[in-house]
Amino acid sequence: MTQDDLAEKVYQIVSGSQMERLGQDYKGDPVMMSYDGFIVVIDPSTTDHGTVYRPKDPLGEFIRLTGQVQDPSLGDGKDGTRTGSQPPGGTGGTQSGKTGAK
Repeated sequence: MTQDDLAEKVYQIVSGSQMERLGQDYKGDPVMMSYDGFIVVIDPSTTDHGTVYRPKDPLGEFIRLTGQVQDPSLGDGKDGTRTGSQPPGGTGGTQSGKTGAK
């Protein structure tokens, strides 16, 4: 992945088109997880304003960073219906109908 590819990937996650989960870390900084397992942490206190990486266990890493087991804005409602506009997910897998990052 080139730097331009990575910048585009971060943009797609931050803009919401590839975001599966959204939370906050212990400082209150936004943490996002994409459908294909990338984690983006926005940190305005650093010179590069955050980080992006793809861990082996994206959902486990998201939970470790945020303490959130379920994100109510993207998760299932109590009656099993979707409460957000995103398709179901939760494991950092590829969104239905889309190929994974190469």
